Amino acid sequence: MATATKNTKLRHNEYYGQQSSLDELYKQSLKNAKFKKQYEKIIDESSILLAYRNIKANTGSTTKGTDRKTINDIATMTNEQVVAMVRER
Repeated sequence: MATATKNTKLRHNEYYGQQSSLDELYKQSLKNAKFKKQYEKIIDESSILLAYRNIKANTGSTTKGTDRKTINDIATMTNEQVVAMVRER
């Protein structure tokens, strides 16, 4: 089961073009690099959509958050609405 989850996340990373960036960050972290200006990567549309897709695949995604919403509530939103909501927070 863990392998399936890992493979799914890898496909998601590749779909959103994030795998090379994540590999590079990991490589730098092995060298104890100090990371700066990561906020731009966090609020990037592809990063937000990748996070949403990974969260949606989690078994706990049906648990209500502090805003009383579940992933099913967010699933009714367009990608643009999801990105805007995350960026506003």
